[in-house]
Amino acid sequence: MKSKYYTFIVLTLILAAIHIPNIAGAGSVKLSWQPNSETDMASYRVYYGTASRDYGLPIPVGNITEYTVMNLDDGKKYYFAVSAVDTSGNESGLSQEVSKQAGPVPAPAPPLPGEELITDLDVATGRSYFIKTGLESGAQAYSDRTKYIYLKVPAELENATYIQTAHRDAYSKGYNNLLSFNLNRAAGVYVILDDLNSSMPVGMEDFTDTGYDFKFYRNMSVYMKTFPAGRMTFGSNGKGDMYTILVVEK
Repeated sequence: MKSKYYTFIVLTLILAAIHIPNIAGAGSVKLSWQPNSETDMASYRVYYGTASRDYGLPIPVGNITEYTVMNLDDGKKYYFAVSAVDTSGNESGLSQEVSKQAGPVPAPAPPLPGEELITDLDVATGRSYFIKTGLESGAQAYSDRTKYIYLKVPAELENATYIQTAHRDAYSKGYNNLLSFNLNRAAGVYVILDDLNSSMPVGMEDFTDTGYDFKFYRNMSVYMKTFPAGRMTFGSNGKGDMYTILVVEK
């Protein structure tokens, strides 16, 4: 027990790094803290009250490191601390106390230019694809290959919205619905293929070659077709490196 008690004294010091950003919501405060690295760590408890070190019953929050305390009085100052609980139910001492005045929900930040052009991205293989904005030379080509970047982007496609695909899906054959997303406004949809090895992916056979000069670690071809708003679905890579999708609003 002495060893376990010492472990939790160390944990208390780790949890002393609680911080509170500017603020979290109407009658609420958002807390976050550094995680504990103990192998028998099970969960955390959040304590709070309107006077320093005078708390009500704790809130069991599970094994997470961020929690928003809700239903607080807007404008009132509250005091917070966190403890940790191991798999045997032993609880640590409390972390350093922090205080914050509960406040209203801030207005949401406006979306980045073009960010809302593509939504509801779905990938049949379950690999990570990302919707990006502001395409430029030096952009990372794939979500799973940090060393591959686009060396030259034609002026016509600079700042485009694009889908950063997973390179490993170049080997995912036979999918007619590998990639789908909502196109929320009419736009030109472009597919980027390497010149040397790739063939047109399923569903893109009638795209037109733009002739644009687009460079990867070798030259790339750029094909395009204009679509109205709607659900877009594309299939497997034909062969070669995985394709990238760009979208430019018309």
